[in-house]
Amino acid sequence: MDTNINVLVADDYNTMLRIIRTFLRQIAFKDIPEANNGEKALEKRRTGYCGLVISDWNMLSMGGLALVETVRSD
Repeated sequence: MDTNINVLVADDYNTMLRIIRTFLRQIAFKDIPEANNGEKALEKRRTGYCGLVISDWNMLSMGGLALVETVRSD
């Protein structure tokens, strides 16, 4: 597993962001950008490379399904 890739985490619940970030750091991932909704996740993804996106399904403004569909269409 390549732990040098960026892992973008999108969740509108700050506690979940912290839990996921902590877990990813424990398994040696270093660059973990975060977003608290789908639109901000798209902005971060479009401005930099992300090897993996972990997203909550239900978020305000843009949910996880819409985020994944948009990422796949890019």
